[in-house]
Amino acid sequence: MKDELDRKLSAIIAKRKDNLVNIVQFDDLFFVFAKKTLKEVANFINSKLENSTQDFLKIYYDDPINFMNTQYFAQVQVAGGFSRNRYSLISEETNPLLRFEGDDTNGQVKVSMRLKSENNFKEIGKYGISQLNEEKTTEILINFLEKVFS
Repeated sequence: MKDELDRKLSAIIAKRKDNLVNIVQFDDLFFVFAKKTLKEVANFINSKLENSTQDFLKIYYDDPINFMNTQYFAQVQVAGGFSRNRYSLISEETNPLLRFEGDDTNGQVKVSMRLKSENNFKEIGKYGISQLNEEKTTEILINFLEKVFS
């Protein structure tokens, strides 16, 4: 009985240590995620999209329409059917969006999406900032594109 409680306590402490690392390093980790990982994944997907369609992904590090008082924010928009040079903010309100909103108090990033036909964002998951590596970010973006194009 004591061994079982000891293992449970050890698991709780290990989880808390991971959370503390996420919280303490959140600022740096979110910056790397948004400016490096997300950008690289979006560029990779864009290279494939633009070769076969006129669609592309555009990344924002703030919401150009609605003011949000947070530095931990990134959103990816699917746009297309026109030249990248003719893109305008008006289309931001109607094109599908994938949002990443960070919370430095718990080290989590809330991921939500809004499709063309929807008015509100729907949460699709919460991830610890250390979970958002290149593979997980690619998976999230591809799942988003699957919903957008289906």
